Amino acid sequence: MLEQWLTFVTSLEPHIHSLTAEMFEAYHASKSSVVPHVIKVQKMADPYIQVRLSSDEPILYTNF
Repeated sequence: MLEQWLTFVTSLEPHIHSLTAEMFEAYHASKSSVVPHVIKVQKMADPYIQVRLSSDEPILYTNF
């Protein structure tokens, strides 16, 4: 039983390494394509956030 388990783990290891490498590649590709859009949205929203942060009026949430 132990020998079968070791054979299984040994044969599975290259597939796990390959899958891990592909996941990292996909993560970095998606991150590099999304980051410019996030920066653009942050720049567009910044004036509105600054106005809201500088205001002394409390925020009232009435639609719950």
